[in-house]
Amino acid sequence: MRIFILNSAPEYHWDDRDFWLWHLAKALQEHGHQVWCCGRPQSPFLEHCQQSGLPTCAMVIRSDISPITITRLALMFRQHQVDVVVGNFTKDIRLAGLAGKFSGGPKILAYHGLPVIKDNWRYKITYQQLVDAIVVNTSATQQVYQQVPWLKAVPLKVIPPGVTMPVPSPATEADIRRRFDLPDKHPVLGQFGYLGHYKQPFIFLEVARKILETWPEAIFLMVGMGPLREEILKYAYQLNVLDHLYLFSNADDVPALLQLCDVVLFTPEVEGIPSSLLQAMAQEKAVLAFEVGGLGDVIEPEVNGVLVPVNDIFQMAQRTQELLLSPEQRHRLGKAARQKVEKNFSFEKSIHSFESYLQELIGTKKGG
Repeated sequence: MRIFILNSAPEYHWDDRDFWLWHLAKALQEHGHQVWCCGRPQSPFLEHCQQSGLPTCAMVIRSDISPITITRLALMFRQHQVDVVVGNFTKDIRLAGLAGKFSGGPKILAYHGLPVIKDNWRYKITYQQLVDAIVVNTSATQQVYQQVPWLKAVPLKVIPPGVTMPVPSPATEADIRRRFDLPDKHPVLGQFGYLGHYKQPFIFLEVARKILETWPEAIFLMVGMGPLREEILKYAYQLNVLDHLYLFSNADDVPALLQLCDVVLFTPEVEGIPSSLLQAMAQEKAVLAFEVGGLGDVIEPEVNGVLVPVNDIFQMAQRTQELLLSPEQRHRLGKAARQKVEKNFSFEKSIHSFESYLQELIGTKKGG
């Protein structure tokens, strides 16, 4: 197959969708397919693809109906005889779909990690006229989309993401603390993922303030990129938790920093199945999350993690303290979490499902 992955994430953007599309591109290339990755110059997505040796093209993507961008894409689709385009944002879908109309018609596949389609005429035209199929990563998003009447005409497939199971690290806790210049204090609570509004990082800070009332030596790790970094620091100062907060932006640091955590928190207002959650569970970490979106597809309450009502800061802080007081419970939840990921969210299984679905789409284009 000839696969073109278009992701117009900006320079400060690196979230679970970017992470997954990058790993998808690498895996498809390793399986013998020709893959091209296109994104904005200096975006983390494009830089990761370039460092992995994937063929890339940098493109300044602003307007979603730019004649110049559409023409460039159409020329590339025709030059490389692209079979299928995988797009991330709706802007990508509009550009790729219109370019496909002028280049012989590669299949257009929208990949959504979050429920982003709205019930209005712009989305209706885009997804009914320009899209051949949609892939979502959780049944929760599927259920949201099934409530949109006109969207029933577009094929919809659920393919959960996956992660590679981590191997034990030879680095000790002391090694990791020295590497990141972290104090030898306990407990350690972490939040991993995009620093954007839908992840609600300010709620994590509210929980941190409550935890410090009982655990004055606690430290809090936030690992991710996003536009709210400066606001997070300001709010942490206002809450008097800044001296306990450590921010990191390098995604490559996630495995090591996860190793330090006693509990990992997820506080989004909307969510699919984030790779950061699967990574934490694969490392046998006790996870505590709001009961929202696809998190319930992964976390079985009190079996492999803890779920609390959305935006209930009091209950999240209370359950966090319970976990901190019970190493045995954290160990039990962590063991079950790893087993869940091994069984249901392996990287190999997810890639195989995605690859098979792409082949199915192309097969319908070529007559089977």
